[in-house]
Amino acid sequence: MNEADYKKMLASFDVVIIFNKNSFDRATTENTLELIKQASPKKSVFYIYSNPVFEASFQDYKCIFEMQGWHKNWNTKVFLISA
Repeated sequence: MNEADYKKMLASFDVVIIFNKNSFDRATTENTLELIKQASPKKSVFYIYSNPVFEASFQDYKCIFEMQGWHKNWNTKVFLISA
């Protein structure tokens, strides 16, 4: 995740949707988000975070959707990263 060339990978897209099922540690989550932001200027970026353990890392972003269910992975938030 941290070594991916996001600028090249995302160049042809106007909208970026990231889905994280909380598969990473906090450092990887934050670093990957930062790399994708840097690679996506002037793009709409949405971060779907299932079971948002590191939700504090997203305090500067607007939560535009929230869903809660009986299972921890049914607890999902969608953050608007840029537009």
